[in-house]
Amino acid sequence: MQTTITLNLSEDFSALCCIYQIKPDVFLQTLADQISFPSYYSNPMGNDRWATFCFLNFVQEEEPKYQVDRVLEERFLHELDAVNDYNIYASPTEMEKSKIKITEVMNKWLKEVLSNRSSYIIKNL
Repeated sequence: MQTTITLNLSEDFSALCCIYQIKPDVFLQTLADQISFPSYYSNPMGNDRWATFCFLNFVQEEEPKYQVDRVLEERFLHELDAVNDYNIYASPTEMEKSKIKITEVMNKWLKEVLSNRSSYIIKNL
């Protein structure tokens, strides 16, 4: 998915980007690319988990502003736990297998969320 967005960058963020000679759009794209439940759950000690932590912090802080089906969320978070071994010493092959299983759960979760949203829209026509 591609989108065009306009952001008001904070002074601190702009200053850091300038100091390190980083284009804000490149940094934000990299951050977006690293947000991943499959990567986060399959490799809990990996360096790319920080972007997902940032996302989860946002969800926790801003939760009341969004309509999320908590029952569905809880069900799929339990399913994510069930398919994942959380072995911090897992081999890359084991992590990749875990990542595939978690991606499958995420796809089922997304499909159910979209199905529920579309049925809600259709009911209210």
